[in-house]
Amino acid sequence: MKKVMAFLMVITMVMTSIAGVTITAAVESNVIWSCGFENDTGTAVSYGNLTFTEGKVGKAAFFDGNSTYLQLPGNITSDLQDFTISAWVRFDNPATWQRVFDFGFNTTKYMFLGLSSVSNIRFAMTVNGNSNEEILNGTSLITSGKWNYFTVTQSGNIRTLYCNGVLVDSANVSLSTADLGLTPYNYIGKSQFNDPYFKGAIDEFKILNKASTQEEIVLSMINGLPADEQLTILEAYSNPGDLSAVKENLSLVTLDADGFSISWSSSNPDLLTADGIVARPEGNISETVILTATITAGNASKTVDYPVTIMARELADFILQIDGDKKGVDINPRMIGLFFEDINYGADGGLYAELVSNRSFEAVDGQSSKTNPPVIPGHSWSSVNGAIMTFRNESPLNENNTTYLRLTAQEGAGFKNTCYNGFPVKKGEKYDFSVYARGTYNGSIIASIVKDGIVCGTASIDSITGEWKKYKVEIPITTDAKNAILQVTLSEAGTVDFDMVSLFPQHTYKNRENGLRSDLVQKLKDLHPGFLRFPGGCIIEGYNLANRYQWKHTIGPVEERKENWNRWQVHTSGQNRYGYCQTYGLGFYEYFLLCEDIGAEPVPVVNCGMACQYQSGELASMEDVYHIYIQDALDLIEFANGDVHTEWGAKRAAMGHPEPFHLKYLGIGNEQWGEEFYKRYEAFQQVISEKYPEIRLVTSSGPSSDGTNFDNAWNWLAGKDKSFAYVVDEHYYKAPEWFYQNVNRYDDYDRNGFKVFAGEYASHASGTPNNLAVALSIAAYMTGFEKNADIVEMASYAPLFKREGYVQWSPDLIGFDENGVYGTPDYYVQSMYANNLGSYTVQNNVINLNKESTSSRGGVGVGTWATQAQFKDIVVTDNSTGEVLPLYAGNGQTSEGGLPSDTGVWQTLEDGTLSQTSSLEGAFKYFGKTDWSNYTITLKAMKTGGKEGFLIPFFVQDAKNYYMWNIAGWNNTVSAIEKATNGVKSTITRSIPLKVTTNVWYDIKIVVNEDVVYCYLNNELIHQKTVKMTEGPVYSTVSYHEETGDYIVKMVNSANSSQDIIITLNTEHEINPVADCILLTSASVNDQNSVSAPYKVSPKTYTVDGVSKQFHHVMPANSFVVMRIHTRPDNKIVQEVETVEYKVLRNGRVKLPETVTVTYRDGSTGALAPVWDIMPAEFTSKAGTHILEGKLSGTTHYAYCIVTILDEEATETEIIGSSISIKMENGMGTAEYTIEYKPGSIEKSLTTILVAYKDGKLVNVQYVPFMLPVDRSKVSVSRNMPVGEEEILKAMLWDGMKPLCQAESQ
Repeated sequence: MKKVMAFLMVITMVMTSIAGVTITAAVESNVIWSCGFENDTGTAVSYGNLTFTEGKVGKAAFFDGNSTYLQLPGNITSDLQDFTISAWVRFDNPATWQRVFDFGFNTTKYMFLGLSSVSNIRFAMTVNGNSNEEILNGTSLITSGKWNYFTVTQSGNIRTLYCNGVLVDSANVSLSTADLGLTPYNYIGKSQFNDPYFKGAIDEFKILNKASTQEEIVLSMINGLPADEQLTILEAYSNPGDLSAVKENLSLVTLDADGFSISWSSSNPDLLTADGIVARPEGNISETVILTATITAGNASKTVDYPVTIMARELADFILQIDGDKKGVDINPRMIGLFFEDINYGADGGLYAELVSNRSFEAVDGQSSKTNPPVIPGHSWSSVNGAIMTFRNESPLNENNTTYLRLTAQEGAGFKNTCYNGFPVKKGEKYDFSVYARGTYNGSIIASIVKDGIVCGTASIDSITGEWKKYKVEIPITTDAKNAILQVTLSEAGTVDFDMVSLFPQHTYKNRENGLRSDLVQKLKDLHPGFLRFPGGCIIEGYNLANRYQWKHTIGPVEERKENWNRWQVHTSGQNRYGYCQTYGLGFYEYFLLCEDIGAEPVPVVNCGMACQYQSGELASMEDVYHIYIQDALDLIEFANGDVHTEWGAKRAAMGHPEPFHLKYLGIGNEQWGEEFYKRYEAFQQVISEKYPEIRLVTSSGPSSDGTNFDNAWNWLAGKDKSFAYVVDEHYYKAPEWFYQNVNRYDDYDRNGFKVFAGEYASHASGTPNNLAVALSIAAYMTGFEKNADIVEMASYAPLFKREGYVQWSPDLIGFDENGVYGTPDYYVQSMYANNLGSYTVQNNVINLNKESTSSRGGVGVGTWATQAQFKDIVVTDNSTGEVLPLYAGNGQTSEGGLPSDTGVWQTLEDGTLSQTSSLEGAFKYFGKTDWSNYTITLKAMKTGGKEGFLIPFFVQDAKNYYMWNIAGWNNTVSAIEKATNGVKSTITRSIPLKVTTNVWYDIKIVVNEDVVYCYLNNELIHQKTVKMTEGPVYSTVSYHEETGDYIVKMVNSANSSQDIIITLNTEHEINPVADCILLTSASVNDQNSVSAPYKVSPKTYTVDGVSKQFHHVMPANSFVVMRIHTRPDNKIVQEVETVEYKVLRNGRVKLPETVTVTYRDGSTGALAPVWDIMPAEFTSKAGTHILEGKLSGTTHYAYCIVTILDEEATETEIIGSSISIKMENGMGTAEYTIEYKPGSIEKSLTTILVAYKDGKLVNVQYVPFMLPVDRSKVSVSRNMPVGEEEILKAMLWDGMKPLCQAESQ
């Protein structure tokens, strides 16, 4: 029960009257500023024609909308962290961007409450202009002439907007009012911008230096109102909501404050207590209880009765039947992966940690010319203090980096970079600055990190030479700042050439050189993806072939990598487009390292000799395909897997990775289609399979989920050997309705055909980014992935990243800016699947107890698309009885058929033939009833003119929900069955080539038996398709995980109400009575995450008690649940894992623990051995804190080690001398090793080796490594080995691969 004990600040006088309770505060310690506008404005200064009018409580200030406003004292909120701002507001002529209040310094720093449209209100705060506002929205709240009580609160990082005491929006934010700094311009009724003035009235305006609770807001709202209004507001505040089918405890609002109270009573406390505790009746008969609220306001009171239907235990909405002993299909443990494309500034300015934009002065404008784009070297750069910047290309740094900056400057002058939007810095951090420079200059180069002229950190470079040379320096941060940038100046007048101006945070992921942004990689790591497909996407294809992605340009020294303009620049507006290039600092070598770091299989994709078919469509000749494109693919495989003696394996080793990357997959082309692609893929496949038969190739089905190109691709693949392709890549970006109606998409795929890689997919509604609603549609759709895991081998959502303010494509999986990163609701759906994959599916079935039948139902019809046609002899026969059904006309006659109205121009000719004579795209006439099922339609049809053939709808429910046979559609070329759900139409069968001839009659028959549809044309079967009624609102899949013994149940509830589900589990296993659950839901399906509110929609964990082979579970409205039903006892289920800590000196060696302590559910403990992350050689090169992860076998858990690298250099142990003496006695040889050394902070491992041999042949060998103690300077160790007659014993001491000394027996 929600308990309210209202805090009324400091009250010195309470007056109670029949007119209502008035709380008059003589002293309120939390009030910063307030005014009731009783014919005065307090300390505010009025401008314009401000008058007073009748308010909510006494008088109110009236603003005429013509330059009338109030200005409050300056800096009134400057020192606040927590706050409350509230007022009664009446808009008399709502206009977009009218302000209730606007406090700030200018149009860059401000906070306001105002209208974002004539009906929507918004609170916003920013310190960096209107494109970076932290926003709270209230929709459809404004009505002209109506009073509303608006309140904004902030408590810590939580900011909330209320309207009339009801929470409207809330967010986790990064700013506070203190971040605004000085605010001299604090307006009521006026904007910082040139926006409309407020017209209307404002009353009881108040600013507090605390965050009021909801209860305090309601009490403040009703203060001074008439008693009847107070009671009405309290009734609305305490309303418990929908009580028509209660299955869970209720949260009842109570109140006990001076003069006000809300209390509850129940007519049957055994079923529902006054505290809201529910006890559901046994059996299948629900019961009704009267819940009574007693509300008082002073001497006035009222009671409100709420009938509550308590649902019986046996009355569930659904049954989920699980046969845990019936194995389904195996699930690829790496099914759920990631797709990365450099879009939305996902690479440069994103994942790649380089902070400098256009560091090599090679940015180009691909929109001006796509064949020869001009260089825009000055993009993101500007002069400081009048320095002269010229861009030159004589004697460049190298042939791939031909443009450089020549700076001529006086002392203190130089140049600066925007660093995208700048970046936050904190005292104590360090940044690595590097630059190539040359010049006859005797002064210093000063590299500084600055914010608004304030230096946050600086370092200098001296002794510049006349030749290109790389200079590196470390910049320590001394002052905190947001949106800092890089500035480079000269200490004295001179001229210097610059290129490759670079700035990296020292804290990259695992401290890798040329590394990646740690927080973004961690988001990827947390998903535990099975694979990473890279580098795209459309950038693989390029706008033209010159613009295609060439992996060989992306390896080697970064300054020698050949920059390319990004194909997505075509879809980027404003100045950002020039900067959207590919520096290739994040190249194929870095992608492979990323795969290692996050534990994902690499799936690189190469260009097949085709540019983007939506852009230039340029084709390489087949000669070039063989000599250039296929050779590039072969060289890539060698780069990834070849040993160090091969050409490309040697290049990989030279970059620091002599070990192979173990590449298994290779994509050929992106989403190409047509004969030219088929020809090129076949060439790639033939050559690669001959040289590298172990490589699994990925082919494409084109850019769409259906249609001619899609069908042609699958027809091309039909009959080919399984070695021809490992998987077929399918892409689809669709509305949520499409994903719901296609949950069973893969049910009918050929089990003996090629497997599918759902390589790009996303759900989106028009104008809506990643909210809970679209994420739930994906969660439901992915149940079909898992159920069809024998078809769907791999799946990856797309795109992966978006940088806020730099977006070309939405929705996306992960959002970020310079300050932080967040996962969208879709991210958490992917995470919940990826981290909860079973070994194989088990048979399961969802039964909707609220539906009479699951068979498809609906009326029939005839129609055309931009075509004229005639139809006759239309007969519908009941398949069960043979009865001919009456053809009720549609025309919206709900009393008969309930079908939609006709469209087009229809006439009935003398012989009864129906004639459609319009050219309308979608002319229909409907017959029958919406409850028809299991019938046969027969008719004759003739085309008389137009573009296409015939449309025969069936299972028609309304104009937006139906099935339809499209005969000779798509310009009279193909036949297919289509399905429409909520107006979203998709093809659900493969297209069959088919055309019809004008003025020829065709015999058409459609047979629907239960859920199978047969379509005949002139007695020839054209389509056979299993169709199902739209499932839902509950979708499920169940698997069994052999390693943990868990049944993993995934359920989606897409309804706006909770669903009571009976879960039955048939299994020979014993069931643990407590299941672990992960829940994804939110207060509204429109909720989404942001940098300022990253966890608004995020998973929560809970447990379910009473789990058995039959039990109830209530799914919340609009939710996705993963439930792990355990078959192991509590002493085998890990509950917690010890987090270990390790400290190491810089450049020291990390020795992670071999085991960690785990706590089981019964409280017992044990030790498990983690498989720890790979640590690169440079892991300890920079000070900082990193978290390493280790997988624990047999559990769903991971171990974590917090590694702190101290800012103190580690020292190596130095060997001073060593010797070995050998003693032979009684068939045993003993070697005595003596080592003298100077101990360092890094432990040194040596190896003793004993070898016994006879007549030059090896008889026995012994290797024993040991550590030299760091607290000693001399040690002796003995090693023994049996030695036979005439055998010789040889002893050696090695330091790694370096021999130190040796001895041999005599």
